[in-house]
Amino acid sequence: MERMADELTRYLWGWIGHFGKCETPSVLEGLEQWFRRRLRSVIWKQWKRGTGSVRRTLALPNAYFDSLGIPGLTVRPIS
Repeated sequence: MERMADELTRYLWGWIGHFGKCETPSVLEGLEQWFRRRLRSVIWKQWKRGTGSVRRTLALPNAYFDSLGIPGLTVRPIS
């Protein structure tokens, strides 16, 4: 997962540099939601194939992907 996160991070920083100041942030929001869903799907598939196949109930929040260094495409307000 770390290798995939590194590759995705480099790719996304290019997107942010190119499309970061677009006037349609909802498009970037939708794209960000889509790629995070796809990442969750990949992780869940890996868990199913693992030896022991323990059922996990972790929801994989956005903070998990942030901890891997994957940047968001949209600016979130600081709370």
